[in-house]
Amino acid sequence: MIDAEGRVAYKGGPGPRGFVVAEVPPVLDRLLAGLAAAPVRPADPARERLRGMLPRLGFTGEETAAILQSLDKKVDAYSKVVDARRGLLLALSRQEDPSKALETLDAAARTYARAADSIDRELDTSLGLSRDPRRRAALTGLGLLGSSPAGPLAAVQEIPAG
Repeated sequence: MIDAEGRVAYKGGPGPRGFVVAEVPPVLDRLLAGLAAAPVRPADPARERLRGMLPRLGFTGEETAAILQSLDKKVDAYSKVVDARRGLLLALSRQEDPSKALETLDAAARTYARAADSIDRELDTSLGLSRDPRRRAALTGLGLLGSSPAGPLAAVQEIPAG
């Protein structure tokens, strides 16, 4: 959905499964009221699963919110890596020399690793993870700490339910 100023007010997830009807009314309400619609992140089953898991791992509601905010920052930072990968695949599909695209991807990966490290330090300062190896291990195991090559949320999608 596009707002009156031509900005994206809502973008559903990819494919038919990514469109969640329940996400639309709040955005429409804000648009019809003449308010700027806050960017809406599409519902993500892995993210929602994570939201339910963190309290069971001993994180409070406030800590869960901080962790999810940290995750949002990482996902945003990781998008540059995804874009660079697309550029590399496009160069290959066009039979172009992939050297420049590889350099771009390498630079994006380095930038993401620095951003992920900074985001992790910020979360550690907020939650005191360096003083609590068990909680740090839980977030590392979930792929929420570190600069996993698969990107944020990859590990959460592989965790068995329960």
